Amino acid sequence: MYKNKTTETTIESRPPVSYLVALNDKLQMNADKVERNIVETQQNLSRDIKKINEGRHPLYEEHIKKTILNSLELLNSLDEDAAEASRLQHPQSEMIEKDMKQLRERVMKLREEHDGISDCYAQSEQVPTINREKNTDEKLDDSEWEVKRPSEVTTDADIKYSVSSSEGQHECSETGLRWRSDSDVSLEYQFVDWKSISKDILKNYKPCGPLMDITVTSGTLEEIQLPHFVCVDSESSLDDAVKALHVKDGAVSVERCELNGFHAKLVNPTFSFLAIVVEVQQYLKMKFHCETLIYRNRTTPLNLHVYLILKDKKLKKDVEEKEQNNMEILKPTPDEALKMNDCYILKTSCDSKIKPLSLKLTPNKTNFFDLRIKDEMESLELSIETKEGQKIWDVNIESDEFNMDCSVSDWRQKKINRSALIWQWWRHMLEAMEHSARARFETPLLQSGSELMGLRPGSTFQGRFSSLTSHPSAETDTAQKQKRCKNGEGAEFVEKHRTELIRRISLVEPIADDMKRLIGEEKYALILKSTTKQEKMRTLLDFLTTPKLKDKLYKSLVKHEHSVVEYLEYSE
Repeated sequence: MYKNKTTETTIESRPPVSYLVALNDKLQMNADKVERNIVETQQNLSRDIKKINEGRHPLYEEHIKKTILNSLELLNSLDEDAAEASRLQHPQSEMIEKDMKQLRERVMKLREEHDGISDCYAQSEQVPTINREKNTDEKLDDSEWEVKRPSEVTTDADIKYSVSSSEGQHECSETGLRWRSDSDVSLEYQFVDWKSISKDILKNYKPCGPLMDITVTSGTLEEIQLPHFVCVDSESSLDDAVKALHVKDGAVSVERCELNGFHAKLVNPTFSFLAIVVEVQQYLKMKFHCETLIYRNRTTPLNLHVYLILKDKKLKKDVEEKEQNNMEILKPTPDEALKMNDCYILKTSCDSKIKPLSLKLTPNKTNFFDLRIKDEMESLELSIETKEGQKIWDVNIESDEFNMDCSVSDWRQKKINRSALIWQWWRHMLEAMEHSARARFETPLLQSGSELMGLRPGSTFQGRFSSLTSHPSAETDTAQKQKRCKNGEGAEFVEKHRTELIRRISLVEPIADDMKRLIGEEKYALILKSTTKQEKMRTLLDFLTTPKLKDKLYKSLVKHEHSVVEYLEYSE
């Protein structure tokens, strides 16, 4: 391959730039997953405590347990990748290690809280009876839906998602869309801006969820469930007021749908632009689920952006895009549903300037309070109230969450341009290698510093990055992998790294999709029925009994798990 074998822990060879990019991206992605798990667990713990105090069953106990275990698995993988990044002298390795430590401490604290709550509830003498008719929001069916992570293609600032699934019930991790099928099916879908819909249509109906463009590219769906943010309760029937809106080729139609907590079910659906809407006359009488998002714009003086938006994944993605250069402070969101177009006021525990003085909860809007505080403080209390003074949300932010000169999570907030980061990392490695070679009185790895001179600050980054990737280039790297398959070395790679593949591969389903035609329906179904990703990967490998099948697997691994392949090849 393109590297020298060594048993030493110092850097003796240059990994390809693609490996550094993949390792950096994998660290960011998995750390973000753990962060999301932590916030979700905090919210679910608060909800369960509230229900126990009201004399009702906790609803999220099993889901919390699964989320915590998933976080610990991710942290184990993160520790390994962080150690590898440190060995390769990542410019932010200290920051990464500190962040990993804090994430683990936060997960373990949540685990202790959850165990304590479970023990207290188990010791309770009275087990309350749940009134299933009281609140449809309490019908937790999340465990019945297998979460699928779709492929993403960005075009003209829009993201198009695509996913394939087998028979069963599935939910998209990025959009909240759910579907059920009795056979294999493939879908493509994306969020659509409501501005593309005629104003005449919206005279009679108001949005209750994101507008989506959905296409079934193969197979048939028996059911689809669209996400919505309507608060469903037993006090009023919403089936006649809330509808599914279809818009296709300028023609508009509505149909009845069955509402549950956060989804609306359509059976034997037809596809077009789809969304959940409510009749205008009912709109102002209803309540809607919402969420708060907090971003730190700067520390001196402290400037926070506090968002109050509807619980709409499209809106949340819009906020994340807008605030991509700022640091998010993750806190639980309001438990109480709110009325649309009501005014809400932000209050703080200290002297501050807040603009605007009040905000309306408005569909399709990402409005926020701009909060400025001059004086330093140990902690900050934030609350949002109605104009009548009813508190609907309050949180406490400690100084170490907003007052850091360099946040431990900056490395994964993508504040530093990725290309510049990889360039900095690569240059640091080259300098370390040259210094090591000279210290041992060997021939310098960089001839008279020519490679570094070619990367002088005055040259454009495009040129610099091209020279970096020339050892080897992305095309050369791909060619090497294709050659490896032709020589039968792909099968050798799979056999050699079987244990590591079982442990490290996370995207088993799309890999199994690639292999389905070769292994057959029955074996494919057995793979998907396995409960963990490790079991799925082990089952898949057991079915690959010929070098040809293993070569095909290697190609699929390069396509879907490139960073793992790079890591294992580099470690050979």
